[in-house]
Amino acid sequence: MKSSPKRGGRAGQAATSERLQKIIAQAGIASRRAAEEMIATGRVRVNGKVVTEMGVQANTSEDKIEVDGRPLPAPKSGDVAREHVYIALNKPGSVVSTARDTHGRRTVIDLVQGTDVAEEASPDGKASTAKVMARVYPVGRLDFDSTGLLLLTNDGELTFRLTHPRYGIEKEYRVLVRGRPGELAQRAMREGIEIEGERTAPARVEEVGKKGSDTWLRITIHEGRKRQVRLMTSAVGHPVIELQRVRFGPITLGSLETGKWRVLAVHEVHALRKAVGLPLERPRREPAERRVAGVTGKPGAPKAGQPPTSRREVKPDRRSGEQPSTKREKQRSEHGGRRGSHR
Repeated sequence: MKSSPKRGGRAGQAATSERLQKIIAQAGIASRRAAEEMIATGRVRVNGKVVTEMGVQANTSEDKIEVDGRPLPAPKSGDVAREHVYIALNKPGSVVSTARDTHGRRTVIDLVQGTDVAEEASPDGKASTAKVMARVYPVGRLDFDSTGLLLLTNDGELTFRLTHPRYGIEKEYRVLVRGRPGELAQRAMREGIEIEGERTAPARVEEVGKKGSDTWLRITIHEGRKRQVRLMTSAVGHPVIELQRVRFGPITLGSLETGKWRVLAVHEVHALRKAVGLPLERPRREPAERRVAGVTGKPGAPKAGQPPTSRREVKPDRRSGEQPSTKREKQRSEHGGRRGSHR
């Protein structure tokens, strides 16, 4: 008989048991924070029982876990569909930054779902023409009318850390605001403004241009409060006209066209994981230059059918053309075969 879900981390509990929200995140269903919301609203069942408490632990090999009535996918070794996928999307306006929308509006998932990712990340950052079969979820959100960089992944642990204020991941925005915010208004946003009873953390604010009677600002924050930039500018009397996110941590929007997306390069994934203290992720596939003639592995590996060579190449003497071993033998014979006899 399957065990009931357990509370907390009691001594003697099986090492394979983990917190329910972590299991859901690792399965790529949602971020850990979103998984907690699913649990709190009664959308998760364990062994047929609705779980609404935080801290409940379960075992994926023993317990039947369901989200919205659907069983959690059983972990399988080598299952490609469960490998981590990392995507950068240039979100257009009038698109919802959620996996689904109860009002039937277009979501960011609609822009990337379809067929399998069949190509490597482009080194020049150009958009991908393939689509994604794996279930991915947005890392944080952009408002319905906001545009710009949005990351999507099925890496639940990375999503949790990138969106948690403890890790202080910077988000940079290019913002057009109404009017001309003076030094006092800009200083107030830099030092922190009280919004909805809570003061914002210090931000970087820089004027970067003008458009008629309005002003372009570059605003960088490291919090993830809902509509924070819009509320900050409104609080100082300069509401947002346009808002575009241009950077999320080490990832930049670059020249990616509106509505297009691309797979993150391996070094970009490493940079994200390093920023939040996670071990480096191995690439899903080897680079194209290594997938030739059946040869895989590190650059410089011997081709198929060739014997391995030593790491240090033996070169002949430039003057005599002799190999070093032959030259040493002659020197020993000239000195009576005794090492050090020339002292």
